[in-house]
Amino acid sequence: MTGSLLDKMLRLEMENPIFHKLQAMIEMPCRSQDWFGVAKQVINIIYALSEHPDVLCNKIIKQLTQRAFSQDRKPKDTAESQPVEKDPDAMDKGHPGDVTWDLHDITPPEATQGTRGSAKSQDMGDALELSQLLFVVGHVAIKQIVFLELVER
Repeated sequence: MTGSLLDKMLRLEMENPIFHKLQAMIEMPCRSQDWFGVAKQVINIIYALSEHPDVLCNKIIKQLTQRAFSQDRKPKDTAESQPVEKDPDAMDKGHPGDVTWDLHDITPPEATQGTRGSAKSQDMGDALELSQLLFVVGHVAIKQIVFLELVER
């Protein structure tokens, strides 16, 4: 039956080393466009082989969330002062009409509406890390629906 939702796959235990390697692949910081294709395939493999794919994907999502929203970021000045090789597949390609804003160009709302405290934390995060997190959450959601349909049959 082509296109059938029958689950004929052998499921591996969560302690299998392949799942640790897959988790490491998806959690490895990467700024290449290829990361999204790799992440999609990693999630597909996890849901195809794992007994409890939701447990592993939960760990991955928590790690990506922590990375996307962590407060200990390097200041932008130190990152730009170090010479870095440009990856041809990097996501930071500029397009005509794009406007690049520096953190110093943005006035926080507290400064315009009166200050309630100067020690308020900045909620600025990396857009690429946030997009990676949302990509994983969305793909895991779709795979989880299919997985639940397989389990219910």
